[in-house]
Amino acid sequence: MVRWRRRTCSEYVPGLLLAGTVAGVVWSCGGSGARHDAFAVDTLANGRVVVSNPDPARSGTADAFRLVEDLRIGAAVGAGTHDPFVFGAIVSLAVDERGNIFVADSQWREIRVFGPEGDFLHSIGGPGEGPGEFSTLGGATFVQATGVLWTLDYRSRKITAFDRDGRFLADHAYGERSLNAETVWRAHADTTGHLYRRDPDSGFDHLLRHATSEHGGLLLSDSLLLPVIDVRLHSSEYEFGMASSPVPMSPELHWAVGPDGGVWLGRSDTFRIHKVALSGDTVRTVELLRAPELLQGRERDSVAAAAGLSSGMLPRHKPVMGIIAVAPNSWLWVAVAEEDHLQAWDLFDDAGRYRGRATSPEPMALTPTPLVAADVVLGVVEDEFGGQSIVRLRVLPTS
Repeated sequence: MVRWRRRTCSEYVPGLLLAGTVAGVVWSCGGSGARHDAFAVDTLANGRVVVSNPDPARSGTADAFRLVEDLRIGAAVGAGTHDPFVFGAIVSLAVDERGNIFVADSQWREIRVFGPEGDFLHSIGGPGEGPGEFSTLGGATFVQATGVLWTLDYRSRKITAFDRDGRFLADHAYGERSLNAETVWRAHADTTGHLYRRDPDSGFDHLLRHATSEHGGLLLSDSLLLPVIDVRLHSSEYEFGMASSPVPMSPELHWAVGPDGGVWLGRSDTFRIHKVALSGDTVRTVELLRAPELLQGRERDSVAAAAGLSSGMLPRHKPVMGIIAVAPNSWLWVAVAEEDHLQAWDLFDDAGRYRGRATSPEPMALTPTPLVAADVVLGVVEDEFGGQSIVRLRVLPTS
């Protein structure tokens, strides 16, 4: 039974530590008189651990990690008809324990598999409506515990399982009571073989956890009600009619799943990230004491004009954080908020302590979401003509 029913992030952080003068707080400082790495840990009455970190912009903490490119996969647009190194529209990336890279391309409606050194191995799927084929391709996620690749065809409303070599295993229904769909599928896996996805039948208000098997079995085992964030919508006219979308820079929910199956939740306008068990209990909160910046002046006018809105419709503040990811070592990677790309992350260790920033040498696309693996980051970059390449960045300390 899900007991976590709070509907906004502000509600599920009662008593959150905001200063270092609270009883029960443990301080850690690096060096005599130096407080640049001071952080606070508090255990609340309900057992939740709250880790509070000072804003590194105020304390002078520099980048602690370098992201160094060690692989690039991609060719110039027009290099050849259906050249495996020419991508159309990449919607997701996945890796297996061998380092093979799975690239889901919605334009070609197939998953291309590359070896750890970038050599093309084979393709999975292809256009069609039969078993193992895609009428649309929304994304792919690899479950390492079972060695199975899971994919979404949102038009055919099916989730399909393949083995790592591309052999079709099984189809499962994607939603049964609604026509809601994700054109870009962001599913996650833990180390015990569970697959996590948002539920279209609930309007995506629930996160579902499925037990999976090496033969393509998919069994619902639990669910979690996600917080709802109220945002202002605006309507735009397209060739197919009117459509509503959130006002630019509106707060949004970010989520990720750790290797232990803990669900991490945060909203973009508050730098607080909460680890929630499937039992419904919030067991840990990690925060960075960074105040959101005002959206004002020429920047506010420019954002409003680009969206065709009055500036009064925009939120007062800019987002303070972007998407979140959890690495296999349980470190949190929190993207620095950007509207149209991603280039830097704030990193927290498995205890929630801030460890510094890592910056990519060039901007990455927001779609597909960059993938944080063991000691690498995998993402997509675009050239001036819109051509896509996959880059793998090695994570190295600055010293």
